[in-house]
Amino acid sequence: MKHLRLSLAVVLLLGLTSARAIDVYRIDTGDALLIAVIGKPEYNQSVTVRADGKISYFGGDVAVAGKTPEAVRQQIQEILSQRGQLKDPIVMVSPIPREGQIFVGGAVKEPGRYPLPLQNAIGLYRAIALAGGTNELADLKQVQIVRLDETVETHDLSPGQPYRPITVRASELVFIPHLGQVDVQGQVRTPGKIPIQGRIRIDHALARAGGGINDEADLAALVIVRSNGETTEVSLSEKFWSDLKDGDENYYLKDGDVLYVPDAYKVEKVYVLGYVRNPGPQKVRGPITPMQAIALAGGTEEDANIDSAKITRKDGSIHELNLRRTDASDFLLYGGDTLEIPKRFQINWSFVLSFISVTSVAVGLFLRN
Repeated sequence: MKHLRLSLAVVLLLGLTSARAIDVYRIDTGDALLIAVIGKPEYNQSVTVRADGKISYFGGDVAVAGKTPEAVRQQIQEILSQRGQLKDPIVMVSPIPREGQIFVGGAVKEPGRYPLPLQNAIGLYRAIALAGGTNELADLKQVQIVRLDETVETHDLSPGQPYRPITVRASELVFIPHLGQVDVQGQVRTPGKIPIQGRIRIDHALARAGGGINDEADLAALVIVRSNGETTEVSLSEKFWSDLKDGDENYYLKDGDVLYVPDAYKVEKVYVLGYVRNPGPQKVRGPITPMQAIALAGGTEEDANIDSAKITRKDGSIHELNLRRTDASDFLLYGGDTLEIPKRFQINWSFVLSFISVTSVAVGLFLRN
C-alpha cells in the first residue's frame, strides 16, 4: 500500500462532499456547556463561556461564542486527536439547560433549548419531536441522554425496536449523533454518498454504490482519500476480502473518506520536461510516480538534477521534490501534471582558475607597490 499526497483529482473529489445538517443554536457568552467524550468520562467537563467568548478545556482556550454546538464539537475532537490523547474520539458538546428546560441537539431538525411542562419531565420520543424530529443522517442506534449526575445513557431507537418509556427530566440533555458518510465516485453505477455507522469495508461500499462497478473500472488502482487528506492507493483481487486480516484498516472506509474508482481505459497525458532524453507529453493510464514518468521520457540526461524536480499540478500548484528520497515514490502524477527536471549546477573550473590567476597577479602587484 502506498500513502500518496493529495492530487488535483483528489481535491475535486473532496469538493463533492456536501455539508452536514448543522445546529441552528449559536453559543453565547455566559452559556454553560457540557463537553462529553463517550466512553472516556475523565474527559467530560462542564465549562462556562467567558466574556471573551472562550472556554478553557484541558489547559487550552477555545473560542466558541457565535458558533454552533456542532462546530465546537469538531473543534474539541480535533484538539484531542491532534494532541494524540485519543484516537477517533466521539465527542458531544451541548449547552446545559436552565431550570425547567431540556436541550435536544445533534441530528435533529431544530436543535435548541425547550421548556418542559409543569411536571418537569417528558418522554424521550416527545423530546425529539419538540426539536422537529430527526434528520436523514441521525444515528438512531446511539441516542444519548446526559443525566443530571453527568452519566450518559445510550438508547437504540432504530426502526424495529420495541417502544420503551424513557423519561427525560429538567436540565438533562438529549443528543442524537450523526451517521458517518463516505463518498464513492468514479466508475460505479451510482456515485454518491453512503451513510455508515463506524466504518465500512471497500467491497460493501462498492456494492452499495448502485450494486457494483462498471466494466471500465480499474480495480488495480483504487484511490482512497482519508478525511485527514492522506491518500492511499489499493489494488483489489477478485476475492480480496477472503484474505482480509483483522485490523487491516487499508480496506475500510470511515466517516469523511472518499473512494475513487478510476477508468481502466482512459488515456491521459503527463508532461515531462527539462533534462530528459525525450521531453514532451507521455501517455498514461492512471497515476504514475515521477521516476516512472522519467522512464517513459527515456531517462535523464547526464547533467540532470533530480534532487530538485519541480511538479506543476493541473490546478497551477507547484511542488518541489527530491527524487532521491525514499518517499518520492509516494508522490503521484496525474493527467495534466507536468514534471520538470532542471540542470545540475556545475562549477565552471576554467572561469574559477582564470579568476584566481588574475586575482593572484593583482595581489602581487599591489604588494610590490
